[in-house]
Amino acid sequence: MSVENIKAFTDRISGKLSDELLQDALIYANHNEERLSIEIICDHLVEYDVPLDQEDLNFLRSLLASMNINISEPPFVYFHFS
Repeated sequence: MSVENIKAFTDRISGKLSDELLQDALIYANHNEERLSIEIICDHLVEYDVPLDQEDLNFLRSLLASMNINISEPPFVYFHFS
């Protein structure tokens, strides 16, 4: 389920990050490394200072919760979840 949700998130943010960066990160998800994949995507979002709207942030927060990822740890701590 996480792979599909990660792909859905990359579809949401397509155009905000290069497709090459997103596709490279998805390779990990496709090889059962979902956590690493979403960490890489979030690292890129932070590194390139990509703004996310509230809907994207809500989707990301839900995705991270479903993966039991602590949002108090880097790189997730840098997002302003409401």
